[in-house]
Amino acid sequence: MAPADLIGLAAGAAICGVVSWVSIRRGIRARREAAARAVGMPAYAAHREWDFTPKDKRLLGLFDGEPFDQGTGRTATHVFRGRHGRRDFVAFDLGYLTRSGGGSYTRGVQHHHSVVAVRHGLTPDLTRPEVVRAMTLEGDPPWRLCGDWLLVTREGLHTPEEVEAKLVIIHALLDRFPR
Repeated sequence: MAPADLIGLAAGAAICGVVSWVSIRRGIRARREAAARAVGMPAYAAHREWDFTPKDKRLLGLFDGEPFDQGTGRTATHVFRGRHGRRDFVAFDLGYLTRSGGGSYTRGVQHHHSVVAVRHGLTPDLTRPEVVRAMTLEGDPPWRLCGDWLLVTREGLHTPEEVEAKLVIIHALLDRFPR
């Protein structure tokens, strides 16, 4: 082998080694973060007198539309249930898988959405689309009504503190509606 070939081979091996090391470190960090999250969420729920469930399949049919009708293998994890103020709520991480490609190469992508939903307790005449539009600011609101629930979704996993902050915002929004 020529010296240039050996240098190229060594450089390729070094790059593969670095990529492998980075991947392993990311995997270890992700497992540590997931373990800390798994311990912290039940403790936070207990402190707030909420219920915490690691998984709950019953939530998968509760809401419709995007993102609830996307992908396959849907899961509802890290579930908080309880009361905030005078309203019932549920918060969970929705996960699902989408596939792309075809033939001999198919790629799967795991998606996660944070969902926080509060039972709104509004009368049907207040949930008509024209009333809801009048109560929102310009453009599409970051929330929507789905049956008896007002819900907020975003891509990614939630934290207990984020759930708490969203509950405060949802309550402020619901308090704008006349009772």
